[in-house]
Amino acid sequence: MGRTCDCTFNRQALLSSEVAVCFYCFNQFSPEEIIDWCDGENNPQTAICPHCSVDSVVGFNGPVDVEWVKARHKQSFE
Repeated sequence: MGRTCDCTFNRQALLSSEVAVCFYCFNQFSPEEIIDWCDGENNPQTAICPHCSVDSVVGFNGPVDVEWVKARHKQSFE
């Protein structure tokens, strides 16, 4: 189990994940809450967080690896 996808071009993997997590704002939510996608006008594939509008969403099946999420935030935004 664990992380199901990275944060880009992840529509299919995210929609089949149990939970989505934004490593920018740290919110956890159902992948069904994602309504905005980017990376192409005709076939957008990268999720936009419904809470903070940043494209930093990954999917998990099973428990969320909070330490990985924190580390990815630090790597990407600090």
